[in-house]
Amino acid sequence: MSIQKWNQEDAQKMVEQWRESGLDKMTFCKEQGIVYSRFLYWNKRLNHTISGPDIKTGFVSLSIDPEAAAESICLKGTNGFSLYVSNSPASLQFIKSLLSC
Repeated sequence: MSIQKWNQEDAQKMVEQWRESGLDKMTFCKEQGIVYSRFLYWNKRLNHTISGPDIKTGFVSLSIDPEAAAESICLKGTNGFSLYVSNSPASLQFIKSLLSC
């Protein structure tokens, strides 16, 4: 895209094309002839706009009902990462210690 200045609509189209491409950002920009720093700027700006500045991130307090608990617990991150741990007091204490760092 050889537009000297992007507006939000142009940038949104590029970000959507990048997501659909499955390529990393650098490769996508090279293939499309896009200035990498401009793409990073708009990607960050659009992600901030979509999620909104009032969205809070971080850890939340969890409690486990021993009667309803399964043999293992799965912690899922927003990036698709999953961590399975056994539902034992030692494992839960270990996870609590990790999250407190």
